This record gives sequence, C-alpha cells and structure tokens, in this order.
Amino acid sequence: MEYYIKSHVGKVRENNEDFVGQFSLCDEAHIFIVSDGMGGHKNGEVASRIATTAVISSMEENKDKIKEYIAEEKHQKIVDMLTFSIKKANHLVFEESEKEEYYGMGTTMVAAVTSRDMLMVANVGDSRCYIVRENRIKQLTKDNSFVQELIESGAITKEEALTHPKKNVITRAIGTDCDIKIDTYEFELKERDILLLCSDGLTNMITDEEILKVISTDASLKQKSNDLIDKALEKGGIDNISLICIKYDSKVGIK
Repeated sequence: MEYYIKSHVGKVRENNEDFVGQFSLCDEAHIFIVSDGMGGHKNGEVASRIATTAVISSMEENKDKIKEYIAEEKHQKIVDMLTFSIKKANHLVFEESEKEEYYGMGTTMVAAVTSRDMLMVANVGDSRCYIVRENRIKQLTKDNSFVQELIESGAITKEEALTHPKKNVITRAIGTDCDIKIDTYEFELKERDILLLCSDGLTNMITDEEILKVISTDASLKQKSNDLIDKALEKGGIDNISLICIKYDSKVGIK
C-alpha cells in the first residue's frame, strides 16, 4: 500500500486550520486522518491538531488489541475502537473549547483504518472519503451538513448543492458538544483501488468528476495529489486544502 499526504493553506486564509495524520498500527493495519478545524483566530488549527493526535494516540495505545482483532477478522471491533478513540478526542476538544481563549472551536474529521483488504471509515462533519475503482468514483462517507439534509429531503439536487449559499454549514463537529454521533462504514478493498481522504477545501472547489479525471491518470500518487490541489487553487483556493491519497496493493508494504 502506498500513500501520499499534502496540505496547502490555500489562496485566501492566513492560517492552515487543517491537520493531517497517519500511523502504522502494525504490519497489516494503518490509520489515516484528515481534520478541518473551525473557530477562527487560530482556534481551528488547535482543535484539528488536538483531535487528530488524540485519535492516533488512542489507537496506538490499543494496537495490541487491534492486532488480535485483525487475526480474528473482527472488523466491527476495530470500528468500535475507532469510534471510542474519536469520542475521547471529542471530550478533549470540548474541554478546551470551554476555555475563553478557545471558545467555540471544533473540527470535522474523516478517519480511515486499512486492515488487510478491509477499510473501516469514521466521519464527523463534511471532510470526505472517496474510492476510485475501475474509472468510477464513489463518495464513501456522507456529509453531516445542512445542504446534505436538503438533498436527502428532495428540496435541492446535488448539482444545486454545489452553489448553495449554506453549503459550508455543518450539522456535526468534534468538540462542539459533550456528546457526539459518529458515522461509520466498512468496505472490502480490491487491487488498484485508490482512496482519497480530503477536507472540503478540495471538494468545494472541484467536482467529483474532476477528481476522477485526475485520479484516473497514470501519474504517481504524489503527482495526482499535487494536481488535485493545483486545480482547487486555480478555482480560487478559498479554504485550506488537505488530502491523503492511498493506493491499495496487497503485494506492496506500507510506504
């Protein structure tokens, strides 16, 4: 399995409030995280950093259990461990957000654990996980956003959502409440699948079709990632842009 990580401040923001992390839990499992902080005055970058590092630390502390779950193919147990870790992170960020200097801060998060040929994903907010397989792209996560609720109710179409004035309004975030609801997903990976975790600084600038066009090229993961960010910058780059591009190959070790 190969991966490439990149984060860019964009063309408008002074600070990069996104935080990206990864950690090898064992030879057969890896965790990847993209968090998009909010709160302004550098608070967003504090929230995204705390949340990401807390989840990775919690998963690292339990890596022996995770190895057991992998050997026993207890994938739901790994999902449970991931949600437990995110809840711990939520508690930490919420505690900090109660302080005057950090009041109101929070962060979105999309976290993915790869284990052999299985993918386990958790998300809060509108940072996303995509899979590209056989020249098709699919969004694996569902946005926790006001616009997504409008789409599901039939009030607007996906095309109308792209330019909706409230497309940046999220309905869930880490650290904004003492309790949190986390969406989780499990998928079976196939050879040559490419995964993309990203903040909305990418998806608010370019369409899924544009993402697919870049990912489907024969370029390296590094070049694909750079091209995606360049396209988002060309469209305005009004937000921080972060992504992790992962290529699944059962014959290649993590690198």
